[in-house]
Amino acid sequence: MEERFRLDESFKNSADFLDFHFPRGKVPRGWTPPPNNSHGFSCQEFEPRCAINVLTLGDSCTEANNYDRKLRYPGVMTSKLSNYFNVDVANWNLGLGGGSYDFISRTLMCGLDFLQPDLVIITFPTMIRREFFKYNGRRLRIDASTAEAVNSGMITPADPSSMKYYKIWPLLDSQFDDVVNAIKNFKIIESALVGREIRWGYCFNNYYDWVEQGHGFRDRGWFNQTNYLGFDFDIIDNVSKTDVHPGLESHQMHGERLFDWVVNQYGIEIFRDLASKVTPETGAP
Repeated sequence: MEERFRLDESFKNSADFLDFHFPRGKVPRGWTPPPNNSHGFSCQEFEPRCAINVLTLGDSCTEANNYDRKLRYPGVMTSKLSNYFNVDVANWNLGLGGGSYDFISRTLMCGLDFLQPDLVIITFPTMIRREFFKYNGRRLRIDASTAEAVNSGMITPADPSSMKYYKIWPLLDSQFDDVVNAIKNFKIIESALVGREIRWGYCFNNYYDWVEQGHGFRDRGWFNQTNYLGFDFDIIDNVSKTDVHPGLESHQMHGERLFDWVVNQYGIEIFRDLASKVTPETGAP
């Protein structure tokens, strides 16, 4: 249930601890099964860069390890963008199973100055998840359902020291704190992207009442309307009868919708950017 996040064991005080886990200008580590890149995410390496570099963020619905990278919605979108603009497009899929609003804002805060993406697409998960950093330097992802499963003995944490967090969390969690945490993280995300003038858009996983909650935030002005995609990740099929993650049809549809949105929203700007990079020697970006 844990994700190993530390790269070394050399820190002596809380200041070192915070500096290590929030390394400005660096990409935090993910923890996905191979094949993954050197940072632990299920995507290509970040270097060398492509003519257009697209960063996608979300949870397991975005990571989508059930399928080949090209069949997941980030792969569908970037493949179509590559054909449309006739250049190489990087598919930086930083989706992570159990990913939370905390994970998305932390990753952007740490990694944007290094990655410098041309476009960021965020598909927000449920609000009820959190991530914590324990004193032994491991990141702990947690939510009410996982805590309930651990406390009932259905599953066991990889690290026994995590038990105290699982026991405490149900007592601390509330719908009011979930809302505040989501709004806080959205504002951090918005500030990080707008401040760097990065093109971006967001939507929600359309499970249960998650999407209604997100739309309620927009209606109240807590989430901005400008960067909302106008559609969500609609789950029209599943991986299997026992796995409710989005199936191939869902990924195909969402990827195609994203492609249309990018072209309609930013197509002219991207063409201008590409044209400005053309060199007389090569005639290409």
